[in-house]
Amino acid sequence: MYAASAGLRMWNRLSMTHMELEGGHEPTQVVLDLEYSLVWHWDRHQSDASSRKQFFLFFEWKSGIVAESYIMRTQSVWSFGAALCGVLLTLHKGYSLAAGNIRELRRTRARRTRSRQLKRLWQQHQRDLRLQKGAVNR
Repeated sequence: MYAASAGLRMWNRLSMTHMELEGGHEPTQVVLDLEYSLVWHWDRHQSDASSRKQFFLFFEWKSGIVAESYIMRTQSVWSFGAALCGVLLTLHKGYSLAAGNIRELRRTRARRTRSRQLKRLWQQHQRDLRLQKGAVNR
């Protein structure tokens, strides 16, 4: 496990805080804070002690917004992987939102194009009827 980390340890601290002003009439303010540092660390523990480190990772998406306050502190070989997982999860969420927006834009464009074509056809039909009516009256 040490060979995978190359002696580098990443400390992560992710916190989300809900702040309410006194009186409770004002809207709450949400502060999201991410702190990290990458340090050179030489692991001098016994091999069995260093393998007993626990790894916890918790991500929660509720309608696109993290809804509660969580603090995550990691100091292990896996913490760099946790940071990468968080980045990849964020990129995936952003991609899915962008793909949905593009799909909606295409639908809107197709609907407008159909509407314009139907409007042109209706106007053409009305012109043809007027021309036929004028030809019959003569």
